[in-house]
Amino acid sequence: MKCLKNRAVIISFIILFGIALSGGISYVMNRNKIEKYFTNAKEECLKNSIVNQNCKAILDWESPPVDAFTIFFEIVVDGSLRILCEFGPFFIIIPAVWCIAKEMKNAYLKDYLLRDKYSNYLKHLFKSAYKCIWILPVIMLIVLGMSCILAKGNFDYSYALANSYSTFDEPYLKNFGLFFMSYLLNLLFFSIFYANLGLLYVRKNKSIVVTIIEAYLTFIGIEIINEAVITTCFYKVLHMPIQSLLNIYDIYSYKYVFGILPFLIVGFLYATASTILVYLSYKNKEKIMIDCERIKCI
Repeated sequence: MKCLKNRAVIISFIILFGIALSGGISYVMNRNKIEKYFTNAKEECLKNSIVNQNCKAILDWESPPVDAFTIFFEIVVDGSLRILCEFGPFFIIIPAVWCIAKEMKNAYLKDYLLRDKYSNYLKHLFKSAYKCIWILPVIMLIVLGMSCILAKGNFDYSYALANSYSTFDEPYLKNFGLFFMSYLLNLLFFSIFYANLGLLYVRKNKSIVVTIIEAYLTFIGIEIINEAVITTCFYKVLHMPIQSLLNIYDIYSYKYVFGILPFLIVGFLYATASTILVYLSYKNKEKIMIDCERIKCI
């Protein structure tokens, strides 16, 4: 059985798109509430001819200009898409292993090897799992487009920086094109990493639920090691606070302590190392066939 249509990919994308859209709607509603509050407060002050410090501040208040970058960061880092920090891996792991799990359960490999080489099956394996790695980058592109529309094409971030509204630092905003491309590329690297976590466990489990749980627990374990061991050692020995660099929970908000390149290197290393582990895990054809037969017989 060859899984030609991975519905989990579409479902995962639709869910994230809905969350992103709700973030944009929530932003508009909150901004409208603030403006309505100050409009009513101004009318109240003028109506009752109240003269005090509070009314003076209200009468002087003007709706601040909002740029596309600030809206983007608010939706992704502080808004609805904040759930990606904790649950982002699920949106990649599930569609990555969805078809592979069905193939393993139905001993698809045995039929495949009757007509093709095992090396080609490995290509099929990676191709099938990586069909979902575009989801996070595309969602971020959509959010940026939505932010541009909500900001009415305003890209002047000076007010946001002056009033600490911007999540990211000025050097990133000054070179936003380069920064955003690296941002998307880093999400692509981590999407490969998430998919590989699923591949490491799907060959051993009949239940896709168990595979997903084991993959996510591994993700949590790596984060704990980063925070409790590696980060601590670096700080004690080299006096380098690298927690933001190695924080794989929050890959959506950068700090300019290190710049763009180190973040990309970390993401690339996770993607490369996990891909090598998956390849080594599936390299032995006989072991994989035994695993498939065992899963089928459970």
